[in-house]
Amino acid sequence: MFQQNSLNVLFFLLLTIYTQNLAFASENTDSKEMMILAIKAIADQDYVQAISLLKPLASKGVQAAQYKLANMYENGLGVDKSSEESLKWYKQAAQHRTQGPKFMVDINYNVAASDPQEAFKLWKQLAKEGDAIGQFNVGLCYFKGGVVKVNYKKAYEYWQKSAEQNNSNAIVNLGFMYQHGAYVKQDLQKAIEYYHKGISLNNPIAYNNLAFMYASGDGVSQDYKTASQYLEIASQMGNADAKSNLGWLYQKGLGEETNIDKAKSLYLEACSAGLPAAYYNLGYLYQSGIGVPQDLTKAMTYYELAAALGFPAAETDLGFMYEKGVSVPKDYNKALKWYKARGQKWSSLDMQVDALETVSP
Repeated sequence: MFQQNSLNVLFFLLLTIYTQNLAFASENTDSKEMMILAIKAIADQDYVQAISLLKPLASKGVQAAQYKLANMYENGLGVDKSSEESLKWYKQAAQHRTQGPKFMVDINYNVAASDPQEAFKLWKQLAKEGDAIGQFNVGLCYFKGGVVKVNYKKAYEYWQKSAEQNNSNAIVNLGFMYQHGAYVKQDLQKAIEYYHKGISLNNPIAYNNLAFMYASGDGVSQDYKTASQYLEIASQMGNADAKSNLGWLYQKGLGEETNIDKAKSLYLEACSAGLPAAYYNLGYLYQSGIGVPQDLTKAMTYYELAAALGFPAAETDLGFMYEKGVSVPKDYNKALKWYKARGQKWSSLDMQVDALETVSP
């Protein structure tokens, strides 16, 4: 049951907007390489080395590094336990989420609002004036909630206005709504049309999402080779989700020859951008011993990294490991904690389709 649940989310596609990861995207190649090395050090339990790599990254504002550094201070891994330091870095990492909308603004607007409510007011005024990016961001706020109450109808309307001005992110998100029947009646052919339009505008998420449809056979004949080709393009554009998904195809030998080393490399690249699905996929490799020596301790480390970023499948598997005593002493309280965390996650738009799982933007 545990392995089946793990398989059910390996091809996890995070269907998000193009600008959601600006906080890390602004980092240079050296920072990404340092994050990969830090991830490897944590997996090898070389916590002192991990700390030396994470500290400068966290100070530069890399959210994944801030979150993990906080966790290491909390648990005394490579450093003396410090509630103050732990709280400091958790708060800084959380700012990327609580103030998320401001990171979604096109950099040409140079929005400096530290308050998401103020940012929302600015976007709404821009939207009223017919600005495509303002319309897009207002739609995103209505879709995701937090700043305002979730309202898929308003999200759709604002994205439609933005899409009419060829905003590729709005076009892709409309495709998602038709793919999953969010507010609109599900229409896979319309979803495909929107994704193709997004591709014509060179949007990497459009490639990623259409690849999902080919891999799952949604609205098209299942075609792993075409899925692989689309994911390769998106990966070359730097999209972390596509890298993780392409890694899964290499792992399974679907559309590509099986290549575990290539899969692992792609997962690590996606981990450097803080993608929880990639942490999870690495954990699964070590849990199952696919192409690597089986190492349940490393598996649990990667699952914990994924769970720390809110990845539900990792929470489920951690609950199982604590319940059954897999590589850790049995601990029903911890098992309950992770099972409860999974049960509280995500909205009705979180879809599970046989061996695939997708989430909303």
